[in-house]
Amino acid sequence: MENGWIKLHRKTLANGILKDQTAWVIFSWLLLKVDRKTGKKTVGRFWASGELGMKPTTFYQGLKRLEKKWKVLTLNADNEKTEVSLINWHKYQSNDKANDNQMTTNRQRNDTLQEVKNIRIKKITNVIVKPRNEDIDISSKYFLEEMKIPKEDCTQRQSRQYWQLLLRESKTGLDGVKWLIQLASKDEFLAPNITSSKDLYYKRIKLISRARGSMKPKIAVFGGDAK
Repeated sequence: MENGWIKLHRKTLANGILKDQTAWVIFSWLLLKVDRKTGKKTVGRFWASGELGMKPTTFYQGLKRLEKKWKVLTLNADNEKTEVSLINWHKYQSNDKANDNQMTTNRQRNDTLQEVKNIRIKKITNVIVKPRNEDIDISSKYFLEEMKIPKEDCTQRQSRQYWQLLLRESKTGLDGVKWLIQLASKDEFLAPNITSSKDLYYKRIKLISRARGSMKPKIAVFGGDAK
């Protein structure tokens, strides 16, 4: 009887029995003591209370609460002994290999689904094409011409980095970026503060939002920030 293990369901946390410490100690002891196949155990209050280090009356009262209040067992008693039967023993403590196999199958299925999901994400990520250097150069040149500025107010590395981001977000590639630059050049309020691709990137949502009223049919050409 000292070998093996028992299962403890998390429903116990919501049951309330944990607050009844005496009943919980007795119940835990019974889980370890009952017959593995039947979930039954014949006990005497004096012997059982001695093993648990409690008074016989305390043991008996706790046993009755397990039956009447917590409804986790049934009692069949006479003057000498009491037969305890744990309710749903086979449901929670069954060592059914079929159940174990099903749990293993479910875990394998979940692992497979996660692996497929990871592969799909990797494929989608790989689809993202790095913008061509030619498109970056064209965007930069077009920006300087439209905004009427001699050069961008940021380093060359920063400039190319943000042109790449803008080209990736554009649903129509270079055409979408040109359209966004046109919005910036015509916006008298925001234009003075847009002197680089970095500025254009961080103000793109404001530009699109401000253009909604007059250019709504074309909003969808760039990203998904405005609808």
